[in-house]
Amino acid sequence: MVNLPVNLVEQKLVNLLDKLRASFEQDICSFRTGRWGINSEVMELLIKHGIRVDSSVYPFYRNKYFNCDGAPVEPYWPDLSDPLKAQSTQLNGLQSSIYEIPVSAGFNHTQFALCEKIYRLSTTRALSFLRVPGIIWQLKLLRKIYLSPELSSAADMKTLIKVLLKRKAPVIHMNLHSSSLIDLPYNNHPFTREQILENMKKTVGYLQEHANVTFCTISEAKEILTQKQGVQ
Repeated sequence: MVNLPVNLVEQKLVNLLDKLRASFEQDICSFRTGRWGINSEVMELLIKHGIRVDSSVYPFYRNKYFNCDGAPVEPYWPDLSDPLKAQSTQLNGLQSSIYEIPVSAGFNHTQFALCEKIYRLSTTRALSFLRVPGIIWQLKLLRKIYLSPELSSAADMKTLIKVLLKRKAPVIHMNLHSSSLIDLPYNNHPFTREQILENMKKTVGYLQEHANVTFCTISEAKEILTQKQGVQ
């Protein structure tokens, strides 16, 4: 969405929301951009059309079109001039119209900022040529892990959850494409539908064993978290 003209983004957004609201006969108040990416213009459109919680931030992710470098890994009230930054405070009339809940991502160590610096260094042209990223992954010295059963094994997701619990993360946020639960011929998927479901089962089971969790939608998570912060 961040690569499209704003007027086209708004047309697509309105059409989508109208269809969903008509189909489900209820308000739609949460959103995630397709193929990730968020900017101030899109965030303003979300607010304009009644979205109160967004989940378009993909920590530590980058491609040639956009990146989420430096974005918070935990839920936050975004600065509308730069949605990848949190407001310094929620007081004095700053925005409380839309809340950001990033998907869970991180490393197999608790110091995410340091890990990201090391990881980016390892992926520079010289070190990448020497296959350093693959070596440190195989040796489990440093692994970037996304909490997605499409991309990560149950073992790696358990590792990430263990680290997130050590960091006292308020939200453990798994993500996947709904279409992955249908037997479609995706050639770029590392896992089959059955393996994705097994990854989910093992990961959720591990989380239930190691934390007192409340399962909820991101809209429900926003209400729980902001009530604890004393913000409606």
